[in-house]
Amino acid sequence: MFINLKNYNKYRYRYIVYKQVSLFLGFLVLIFSIWYYYRSGSLDPVIIENYRIQYPIISIYLFILTYAILVIASIPTLPMNLAAGFFWGSIPGGLYATLGVTIGGLVSFTLAKSIIGKKLTRKFDNTLISIVQKEFDQNGWKFVAFARLTPIIPTGPINYLLGLTSI
Repeated sequence: MFINLKNYNKYRYRYIVYKQVSLFLGFLVLIFSIWYYYRSGSLDPVIIENYRIQYPIISIYLFILTYAILVIASIPTLPMNLAAGFFWGSIPGGLYATLGVTIGGLVSFTLAKSIIGKKLTRKFDNTLISIVQKEFDQNGWKFVAFARLTPIIPTGPINYLLGLTSI
């Protein structure tokens, strides 16, 4: 039994395109729904304060999840950093904020790698991505550490930008 490679490649390409389009549309729905709930006040730190008093363990998970979602949606997270320190103190609050930003960064980096990928960066000549790629090639992990620790560069967009490189 022989497989027609021409048809196989055509169907494989269609599958990959459908997968990428559906993941991208799902991502857009997620971003717009998060933005809607954020603008309506449903993702407000006051909600976390109420849960913190009533359900101390669940509030930690809710905070980390909310923080990760805000990082994925590229919404500024400075109020969440301050809320973590206010609600749980500097050490535990810093740990919870670090867990939230790490999970959100991992998801956004993975989304940029899997949905957008190198195909888009090769197709469009983007100078910013090429500059970031060149700096990463020259300095390695030091560039990533500098970019992550610089407060001028927002956390959410840097995750997506680094996902477009060969890191």
